[in-house]
Amino acid sequence: MTDFLGTINIEYNRTMNHASSPTRCVVQRDLPALFSIIATEMMDVAIVESSVEYALRVGLFKDNSYQCSFVDRQLIKKLLNQFKELNLVYSSWSDSTSKLYWGLTAKGKRVRNEMILAKNPSQIVK
Repeated sequence: MTDFLGTINIEYNRTMNHASSPTRCVVQRDLPALFSIIATEMMDVAIVESSVEYALRVGLFKDNSYQCSFVDRQLIKKLLNQFKELNLVYSSWSDSTSKLYWGLTAKGKRVRNEMILAKNPSQIVK
């Protein structure tokens, strides 16, 4: 399933309030965990890069996501291109909106489902 093993350090700035200076922090995550966050957001739709960034911030920082910003402004592009090289996502330009959309390939959907679907009936919430 995961032919994309690897761990990356994600640097981010965390601002507690408007009067304080941001604190630089690092969180370490493996690529499959990051893909799971992004792929779940792409359940049945292709989304733009800003939506991917928002999903990743919420997935990593939960309720504090509004206080955090990625240091590497190219992080989302790098991740999406990594997943594109692995044939997990595709990109498609929309002339009508003048935006680049990202969605899951058939392989990406299979990998996402293997990661997030309940493996046995006892895992399903009733």
